[in-house]
Formats: sequence, C-alpha cells, structure tokens
Amino acid sequence: MLYPKPPKRGRKPPTPIRRKKSLQRHSEKRVARSPLRRMTHDPASFREADVLAVYGPDLRCFQTARPSLPEQPVEKHHILGRGGRGDRSVMSSVLNMAPLRWDIHQGPLRDSYDQRAVYLRVAVSHVMNAAGQGTYELNDVDRAFVAYVREKHPEFSDLYSAIG
Repeated sequence: MLYPKPPKRGRKPPTPIRRKKSLQRHSEKRVARSPLRRMTHDPASFREADVLAVYGPDLRCFQTARPSLPEQPVEKHHILGRGGRGDRSVMSSVLNMAPLRWDIHQGPLRDSYDQRAVYLRVAVSHVMNAAGQGTYELNDVDRAFVAYVREKHPEFSDLYSAIG
C-alpha cells in the first residue's frame, strides 16, 4: 500500500431531544435512607462469642479445610438462609453456620440439597464437640432453630435427634 487511506469523516453528533414538558414519574418518589439505618444490626447475624466458642479464633472452610487468606477470605454462610420475613433471630444459631471460602460462598454449589445436608451435619458435629468440651452451651436460639428445622425442613430433622 503506497498511499494510506484518508481518514473517515466523522458523523454529526446527534441533536439532543427537546421535550415540551418534563417526563412524568410513574413510581413513587424514592426517599434516601439514612446511613444509620443501613448499618443497624441484622438479627440473623451470628454472635461472635458463639462462633469463637465453637470454631475457635481461626475459621476454616468446611469444603476445603483451608484457613482464611487475604485473597480468599472465609465467610460465615447461613446454610438455610437468613430467614426472610418474621423472626430472623432464629437463623443466627451457630447450627445454621458454615464457614466457606469466598469463591465457594458465591457459587451455586452451596445451595444444593445434598450440600446443605453435609454442611448441617458438620455444623452439628462442631457444636456438639464444643458442648462436650465445655466451651459452648446450647442456648434458646439454638433450640428455636432446631424447632424451626423440624417444622419447616423435616428432611433435615434427623440430624438433630441428639438435641432435645
């Protein structure tokens, strides 16, 4: 190619739309939430004292048995969810907690029936070991969670036969 092609001519920029009257809002006007409301305590969050008593200071992933790393932190997963509407404090039991690495926590594997059953079984064994060692004592939230599972998730109720 001896001679380069001449540059393409640019298009004319589109002209802005001029409206005779402003657009009408069809939904309610949104009210900004205060930052304090966003930072309030979630009743479904796990109590740190319970987590420390059952799992110790270093959380390890249920799936990989690896500790928390800066690039792959271990997060506290609610095995049966956070509870939706109603009394969400029941879901804050350590019997509903599975420490998972971030990539596993984000993935779809954690929500399968078999995976939930495994996580619940491992959580029960951790809690019962801690209770046997005397570092943890079952509280009202744990008993309420067991009652919730027996009522709403009878397919998992056999895991809690050792708990009154």
